Amino acid sequence: MKIASENIFVKSKGNALTSDGFADYVDANNIKEFYIAGADAIACVKSTCYNMAKNGYTVHVL
Repeated sequence: MKIASENIFVKSKGNALTSDGFADYVDANNIKEFYIAGADAIACVKSTCYNMAKNGYTVHVL
C-alpha cells in the first residue's frame, strides 16, 4: 500500500464523525461533501452517511 497522505484517522465506532481527529479536520478544511465507500454497507457506511446527512453534509455512496 502506498500512503498518499499524512491525514490518517482512526475510528472505533461505526460513524466516522465520532473520530475527533476526522471531525476536526473536516471542520478546519470546510469540507461539506463526501463520497463514501466501505465494506459493510449496513453498518459503518450506513451510520456514517446517516450522521453526515443529519449534520448537513452532502453525501454520495459509491
